[in-house]
Amino acid sequence: MDFVGPEFELVGARRTLKVPVQTITVPSVVRVTGDDALLNAAFALGWLGFSQESIGETGYCVTLAEGRPSVPLNLNAKHYVGPDFRWEVSGFWPTVRDELAMGDLRELNPDHARVVDALGITALMDRDPRRLSGGETAKVILAAHLVRHPRFLVIDRVLDELDVTARTRLLGELKGLLPEGVVLAAGQFEETGVDITVSTDSEEARWTAIPQRDVPYRCPREPTVGDLKLEVVRSRDPRPSASMRIEGFKVLRPAEPVFEPISCSLAAGDLVFVMGANGCGKTSFLEGMAGLLKSQGLIDLRTNGQGVPPQQFFALSPQDPRCDITETSVEAELLTASGGRLVPQVLLDELGVSPEVMGSSLCDDIGLQKLISVIAATVRGKPCCLLDEPSLYLTRAFRSVTGRAICRYLNEGGIVFCSSHDGDLIDDLRKGGVKYQSQDSIATRGLRGASDTPTSPGQND
Repeated sequence: MDFVGPEFELVGARRTLKVPVQTITVPSVVRVTGDDALLNAAFALGWLGFSQESIGETGYCVTLAEGRPSVPLNLNAKHYVGPDFRWEVSGFWPTVRDELAMGDLRELNPDHARVVDALGITALMDRDPRRLSGGETAKVILAAHLVRHPRFLVIDRVLDELDVTARTRLLGELKGLLPEGVVLAAGQFEETGVDITVSTDSEEARWTAIPQRDVPYRCPREPTVGDLKLEVVRSRDPRPSASMRIEGFKVLRPAEPVFEPISCSLAAGDLVFVMGANGCGKTSFLEGMAGLLKSQGLIDLRTNGQGVPPQQFFALSPQDPRCDITETSVEAELLTASGGRLVPQVLLDELGVSPEVMGSSLCDDIGLQKLISVIAATVRGKPCCLLDEPSLYLTRAFRSVTGRAICRYLNEGGIVFCSSHDGDLIDDLRKGGVKYQSQDSIATRGLRGASDTPTSPGQND
């Protein structure tokens, strides 16, 4: 069975995109990439015939070619999952099981167990959906759409929320879950399980077929909750101005530890990757360090040999930037973050950001909000940045800017904790400069800080 997409043009304030007629085989998974995240979303929505009102929220409008009808609108057959997926948790139901069924198991497709298995959420079914990590919430919301068997599904930057194992597994099984469906997924994820990639960076959408394996890909089954892992890249700063020592640190939710106690010692310029599967405790670890969650253990923070409290030591860029952004413009946010010490345009020029970004509103695009949240954390004048998924929702261009902002901060003697599922960002930061040459690869049972105190494995997020 074939699906013929419409011919149309997307028109926005800054650019246009021509979309010619394209025929694909059903089922198909199509990856949409490009340096304008809102255009990527507009393309996916337009190609699958979503309403002009829905497309208009991206800042683009659709002009159909004369005589070329759009895909007939059927709201029950068309589903969209975007960066606002957290708001889809209803709050009415006590368990994930009830959330998926919206209180009525008869509403679920008979093969919903396969969806639950593909997303690795079996262990979450009796959990409170309001008390999940970001990645776990993304899995539950994706499952809530998939069990209703949509004919057309747009996934806008949500796959980047999943750990690599979960994302690869889902991509390998999407066509089996939606045998009569078409999935358009916007993001920079890997091509495994993808049939076609569409680039929106040219004047006309460019389609590239991805060679498929002879047999359906199946990602090896791995635990959905893995150990919290830290990897330290040492700066070898001979005279560090800031240092920190953690001994027996753990976060409690509500009274039970989220992960096993962690101990390490760090100094100015050190980079720490906080890694693990969705649900292992990465966000809890960062928020606990920042003092936002109840914790136990010793955290000794020093600048120039003098002890300082956490609120003076840490700058946090949270996973959801809307919890952080307070101003409506890029310039105002960066001025506020730096206390007026920096000229925003000079800073953005240094990081390689297009001058037109300065005049952009922070009310519209979560990707721009995320970028500015990360940059703002690095200019607050704090000795340590806690960055939770700093490349989430970002296009290739913005991800490069994020990497440069982090390296700039490290080179100035800052300490960075970076939680991420983005292998490209991690690889880029590992080789971010000649200064960062000494790498301690750390599974939590083997971490050694300056005090030679080992850490332990983690459990939950």
